[in-house]
Amino acid sequence: MTENQQQKNLSYYCESFTNLNVRTKYQHFEFKPGVKKELITINESIAKLKQAVEYVLLDQELFQFLKDPESRKELIDTLINVWFSSAQKELQEILDINQSFEEAGNEEVEETETTKKFYMRKSLLRDSFFRKAVIHAYDYRCSLCQLRVIKSLSQSIVDGAHIKPFAQFYDNKIDNGISLCKNHHWAFDKGIFSIDDNYQVLISDNFSEDSSNMKPIRDFQGETILLPNSQTYFPSLEAI
Repeated sequence: MTENQQQKNLSYYCESFTNLNVRTKYQHFEFKPGVKKELITINESIAKLKQAVEYVLLDQELFQFLKDPESRKELIDTLINVWFSSAQKELQEILDINQSFEEAGNEEVEETETTKKFYMRKSLLRDSFFRKAVIHAYDYRCSLCQLRVIKSLSQSIVDGAHIKPFAQFYDNKIDNGISLCKNHHWAFDKGIFSIDDNYQVLISDNFSEDSSNMKPIRDFQGETILLPNSQTYFPSLEAI
């Protein structure tokens, strides 16, 4: 299968998360003995489905996508977008959930094989909620160049970038995040530019650049970055 075909198939699964009738085509339910499956619908509550369903089989292709980190990230992001549909309510709920992940991360739990798997799943969700909350706060724009490109519910040209590296500081609060396009996210992580206490851009001297078809990074020197509408979500001065 070509890379282009794989991407089309991944897009199909992502889009089908928004369509219940399509979604059931790649979810195959095995019901518990004695359960009359014709009386159970996919619209049942999670509790009722757990009582009736023994297990669910996924299409092999979807299973392979879930094993790939980048594809899995895109699928999880899509699910989160489907869960939260009201724009105004959306951000506050996502922020609340992200905060709960932040607080739960400080708990000390005995490490077992089961807890390792649980925290891996929680880490995937936590990262997705962080990304979504950050880019939503910036209206899906790059805070440096203000580029905004959205292809679908889950596909945007911007990332929710950590200011202080999560691997070092374990800080997933929204004010430790900034929305950046793919190019400027890389440049930020590599120290090519940073932000001062007035939210103005500082450019490093230690890089070469050829930007014939776009604004050079050096030209952003001294400019003020795009900030969220609410000051609550401004990057923390401690973080920058």
